[in-house]
Amino acid sequence: MLKKGVALLLALTMALGLAACGNSKSGTNAPADPQPAQEANAGEDALAAEQPAPDGAVIYQGDQEPVKVGFIGWGYTDGLGMGYQRALDYAAPICGFEVEYATYSTYDEIITSAENLIQAGCKVVMTTKASTSLMDLCEQNEVYMAQWGSPIDDPELAEYLAKSPYWVGCSTVDDYDAGYQCVENLYENGCRNIALIGTGAGNYCHDLRFTGMYDAAKTHDDLKILGEFRSASLQSEGAAAVQNFCALYPELDGIVASGASNGILELVIQTLDTEGRSDVKFATLDIQPGTDEYLEEGSLSFIGGGQYLEVMFLAIDAVKIVDGAYEGNTQLDTKFIYITGADDYDLYVQYIDNEGVYPYSPEELQSVTYRCNPEMKFEDLYGMWNSYTLDSIVAKNQ
Repeated sequence: MLKKGVALLLALTMALGLAACGNSKSGTNAPADPQPAQEANAGEDALAAEQPAPDGAVIYQGDQEPVKVGFIGWGYTDGLGMGYQRALDYAAPICGFEVEYATYSTYDEIITSAENLIQAGCKVVMTTKASTSLMDLCEQNEVYMAQWGSPIDDPELAEYLAKSPYWVGCSTVDDYDAGYQCVENLYENGCRNIALIGTGAGNYCHDLRFTGMYDAAKTHDDLKILGEFRSASLQSEGAAAVQNFCALYPELDGIVASGASNGILELVIQTLDTEGRSDVKFATLDIQPGTDEYLEEGSLSFIGGGQYLEVMFLAIDAVKIVDGAYEGNTQLDTKFIYITGADDYDLYVQYIDNEGVYPYSPEELQSVTYRCNPEMKFEDLYGMWNSYTLDSIVAKNQ
């Protein structure tokens, strides 16, 4: 009975603490069509453009103004880019921050985007590619920096970043396992002669995916990788690559693409259809519009996605550090959501990825937000994200 009483008391204490974060609408979201940071008014007041929070959300209320977080992405019109924006826009008013969006086409443009975000008043810069020059820029301006999408793959860079008091850390999903599971799915579906395509070598996430693909193939003596095609211009060269595989290898029965963004999902499936090879099974990563149709008709065998939520958790971690609760450089890890058929995808849309659908409630997010719950620790935030699976999300939200 004593243990039950203590448990009830702790639960009541947590509930009261989270309630202190509610009942007020403060903070802003980014516009529906994100503007490059250079178009932002650097003198604009952080609270000038209030926007409504998600229906039913418990909004952050406190003495601290929202922390302005600058996010640098390749764009916000493809499925994955839109997911990143939607996740940040959902969490921002709940957890006490606001987001300024910027884009880049080359890694050199990341510095320019960061400069503009800093001029716009951002206290955090979230980038897809950290560098010593970007870290120096942020440190000179007393701005915190975090990397989303992958861990730091260069030991020298990792050591350099760790020395800066303005380095937050990074967030990542298990790209190696994702590539591995793509090949495993094709093998389980009878494929024995497969081809691999993807973006050019040097992209750390995609390199890990390819390593996972090859390692999975090595575990099966009767599975052969017929060939590989990688190019930075996959959007324009990918169709020809698939055509060549079909012409050279009539035994081809499976293709893995290291990513489906920027039209690659449709490119592969439509090319196979044009070549009269709709019998070839296809596995890929990064869920895109049209996934439901392709799964239903059987032209898509496997896809992994849902990783866009990582940026939400990384932003929460960065805001905690801005608020003075530094626990050392951190890394947030999880796996992709793996979808093997139309039924899985229906659950994914119902509980994770749809307009107005969010897998984590405002109360859950505030429980791992320092300015809402000062008793939280990084391990609490890490545990919530690291346990992210389709089964776990469905189970807690049914």
